[in-house]
Amino acid sequence: ASSVPPVAALRAGAGHTKRASLRNRAIIGFSVTGLGIVGLVVGLVWLGITYVGVGALLLFLGVAILAPLVARPAGSLLGSPLPRLFGLPGLLAKENTRRQPRRTAATASALMIGIALVSFVAVLSSSISESVKQSLLETFAADLTITSVNFNTGVSGDFVEDLNELKDLAAVSSVRVGQVQITTGDPSDEITTNIAAIDPATVEQVWSTGAEPGVDAVVEGMIVETNQMEERGWAVGDILTLKFPSGDITELEITGTLASEAFGGILISEQRYLTHYELTAPALVLVAAAEGVELDAARQQVQDLASDYPLVQVQTKSEFAADFENQIDQLVAVFNGLLALAIVIAILGITNTLALSITERIREIGLLRAVGMVRRQIRRMVRWEAVIVAVFGAVLGVLLGGILGWAVRLALADDGLEVFNLPALQLVVYVALAGVAGVIAAILPARSASRIKILDAIAYE
Repeated sequence: ASSVPPVAALRAGAGHTKRASLRNRAIIGFSVTGLGIVGLVVGLVWLGITYVGVGALLLFLGVAILAPLVARPAGSLLGSPLPRLFGLPGLLAKENTRRQPRRTAATASALMIGIALVSFVAVLSSSISESVKQSLLETFAADLTITSVNFNTGVSGDFVEDLNELKDLAAVSSVRVGQVQITTGDPSDEITTNIAAIDPATVEQVWSTGAEPGVDAVVEGMIVETNQMEERGWAVGDILTLKFPSGDITELEITGTLASEAFGGILISEQRYLTHYELTAPALVLVAAAEGVELDAARQQVQDLASDYPLVQVQTKSEFAADFENQIDQLVAVFNGLLALAIVIAILGITNTLALSITERIREIGLLRAVGMVRRQIRRMVRWEAVIVAVFGAVLGVLLGGILGWAVRLALADDGLEVFNLPALQLVVYVALAGVAGVIAAILPARSASRIKILDAIAYE
């Protein structure tokens, strides 16, 4: 009896409830987390992205199980500045989150999952953007890229002919893209993929393809990106059957390999493409300025020419990369909008848990009021409890999302995702926003707690 704290004694059932051992939870949690780590390693080293996903799921589950074990030290760490800054309300807020680690962890887990997914998307999209930017800057030797505002229609053929008349341009090379069905002869091996067509006479002046033995290999057949060949069991010399949207069927030999996976990672000659496709307008035109010609001067000439073609868009390769990055950002915004619903539900969970906690602590709050704590201090105490819980969940989520983003990036490294980029500022903002969300979640519970009448609270059974 002497070990029961005075304030805790005022809560119903204090001194009579036995604290359940966390040993079983620790055993299960560490086991599941260990399996998750094994799944990630196995997926990264041997079995691919599917096992990375399974490992990530187990890692999420394991961390959620282990969360009560770290809730107490995390509460101490996150709440350590509060007593110095806010006095007694800050101290009580910190101790209340430490007192019930299971409740703190359970409340934070829902927010943890939402923040983890948002962080994963942020890390992955940032890595994709940086990988694409690096690839474009390293492989595109072109000074200008020309596309159509309506990508489906392509760049006007007349415009490309006019470009070739400009003397200040060293090279004008078109890239055409279309879909094709490819099979090795067995219908079960059939795949539908993108295929790109190039002009071997000009492409090397604007795009470092890394083709072996050279881009001229497309004249006799097709060249394929090396990772695709490994994944599909293809080899140089294999004969593949190609079925085009027009209904044409032809057999082509793999005559070379390609270092870049741009445009689908499969290249054929421009002449062959024009034979089998009805839509022959280029998807992209790459332009190199002549030696001694300033980029601005070359661009101005091209833009003057483009004034007669309203759908034509002229960009530098840096602008082209930034445009691609903007498209990724738009997709991320849509995905984050959906995840925001899960985060809102998690915030409502914090509100609900705080309300239940206050109901259990009515007598405690009554005593605090009786010994001089004012309503404003009660509200402050409840608000900071919510902030600690929310930030705890957000920190776990950011760590998990970052780890998962790193693992997926590593798993897709051979598919062109070569750069890992951690958007640190963005992740810090997520944690800060979680703290703000905690304050919002605490508004109603804090108001309810501050309105408890002293005598009714002390007499509460």
